[in-house]
Amino acid sequence: MKRIPKWTAIALIVVGGVGLAMNFSNLRGAEAQVDRTAAIAPDHVQQAGSSASALAAVDNASLQGDERWQEVRKRWEFDSGAFQNLSLSSTDDVHIEVKTDADTDYLELRGVVSKEAAERTLKTTGEADGIKLDLTGPSRIRLISFGSGNNEVYLTLGLRDADQLRSAEFSIGSGTGDFGDFHAGRIEVDLSSGQLKADRLSGDDIALNLTSGSLDVNELIGASQIKLSSGMAKIAALEGDSVIRATSGMIDVTQRKSGNLDAEVSSGKIDIRTAEDFKGVYDLRVTSGLINAPESPGTDGDTIKARATSGMITVKQ
Repeated sequence: MKRIPKWTAIALIVVGGVGLAMNFSNLRGAEAQVDRTAAIAPDHVQQAGSSASALAAVDNASLQGDERWQEVRKRWEFDSGAFQNLSLSSTDDVHIEVKTDADTDYLELRGVVSKEAAERTLKTTGEADGIKLDLTGPSRIRLISFGSGNNEVYLTLGLRDADQLRSAEFSIGSGTGDFGDFHAGRIEVDLSSGQLKADRLSGDDIALNLTSGSLDVNELIGASQIKLSSGMAKIAALEGDSVIRATSGMIDVTQRKSGNLDAEVSSGKIDIRTAEDFKGVYDLRVTSGLINAPESPGTDGDTIKARATSGMITVKQ
């Protein structure tokens, strides 16, 4: 067999690599760009809970190079003050915005979803007091990754009162959950892998469950329970009692108001900055590692409890 000269082989590799990069760049550029402010035509609006079927505006042109995905737009309207329950399942990046200047309650969906999800959206009527959306679909397979590779889904909630939602449940397979400023009586978010972020999450009962990835919340207000298998949980301003569990990774919490905090990590680090009005007790323990904390400022009241099997606990006042 005749051997290819060294420099010829190198040239072929370079040319092939450039061609492959251009090909994937073209595929990336062919993906639909979602216009999160695109108008929704009147015949694509449905009164939630009604039996009359309303069509969603669907871009019939599939994404170039992949016929599994479509862009969809639809709006569901509720009687003023009646929209109280929301449930969403998705395998893509989800962005949520709440507006409180609407004359009527509504939910608007804009995004790129699978054909199966688009068909389900067409048939979803909702109930008089809420809606359950299933936007799950097959995962997008990439040989080379550019960004997340996920589709983008944008939800806009129009509410008469920012505090009227009783229950909000989100199940996000792998991607980003971006919640902006969001409030509900009960909030539950399950995220398999990726990032959960919010400017402000508030409610009476908040449950955030991540298999792997990161949680980044500027303000977390209300009683909360957080579970993280691996990754990082960061809360910049915590109000309310909180229980945080992580198998491995880092827990970084800053209290804004005094409250009970129970944080535990099997392997990793816990950083806590207490609120100025915290006058309670520190209960800290590490099996193997280091504790860096001042003396408890009081003998009763709120308790900051932290446990680490292997790692470090730091508390600052």
